[in-house]
Amino acid sequence: MRGEKSIGLVIAVALALTMGCARKAEVQKPRFNKAATRDIIEGNTWYMRGCYVKALASFHKAFEKFTAQDDQDGAALALNNLGSVYRAEKDWDSALLFFEESRRIFERTGDSRGLVQALANTAATFTDMDQLDKAETALEAAEAAALKNNVALPTLKSNRALVLIRRGHMAEAEKLLTEAEAQSSPDKPFEYATIVHAMGLCAEKKDDPDSALRHYSRALESDRKAGYSKSIADDLAATGRVLAATNRHTEALEALYRSLGIRTLLADVKGAEALSVQIKTSLEALGDGKPDLRVREHFLKRWSEGEKKAGICQ
Repeated sequence: MRGEKSIGLVIAVALALTMGCARKAEVQKPRFNKAATRDIIEGNTWYMRGCYVKALASFHKAFEKFTAQDDQDGAALALNNLGSVYRAEKDWDSALLFFEESRRIFERTGDSRGLVQALANTAATFTDMDQLDKAETALEAAEAAALKNNVALPTLKSNRALVLIRRGHMAEAEKLLTEAEAQSSPDKPFEYATIVHAMGLCAEKKDDPDSALRHYSRALESDRKAGYSKSIADDLAATGRVLAATNRHTEALEALYRSLGIRTLLADVKGAEALSVQIKTSLEALGDGKPDLRVREHFLKRWSEGEKKAGICQ
């Protein structure tokens, strides 16, 4: 579920700025560092789209280039982003290893924001694994580092809220998510959508489907504007889940099939299988009143067999 996620990437904003606006008196970044920054940006694009094989390749290239120039902050950035891809692929052990190495380097170089992000990602991974005590320990370290270094990272609050949701402390989670939303902005679409989606999950767990659907709709709008395909699929899947739970199966099928289309194009086999189970439930509930889905099934079959013309991840 998207609600179980936080934004995991570290964006090379500072590095990118040096490419175009360095003063003449300043030392220019080596050519390899500039190329590595471009690799990070390209990897971020593939990651947001859900094309994890491509993202891994880009981040690996960036890591090699940063390492060749002994750019430690750049290397840590690439390691953190590699960890985020492994986490998205549910390779928890690899994700934790990469986040820890990234944290160690950021701590040594004094990059406080990178340090906080690496710790937050570690916490989010432990939450994915349902190891909530370890998640809280990592969150406490991240919060302490953020406070000490005056780092504002709204997703720290949403990470904490997700742990509280799993523990069943909905009121506390809702309060934190409201604070996180106030600290974020639609101008930061992935961060904002992540927080709003978590608000939807909180409402869903509180058995407030109308509120959950409003939050999921806002997350979908934000992700759609930014073109984050994987997250769009997560928003639609959550919407379909809530609609099905309230016996609005025709509307649920619409959302679920849209999500399934995206996941099939991204070759997300496990995600597609999970959606297929939900779709089957709604189809059975509708019986003879189910819509004609032959066109959608035609394309889903083609895409699942590799007949894709657009090359979303090529």
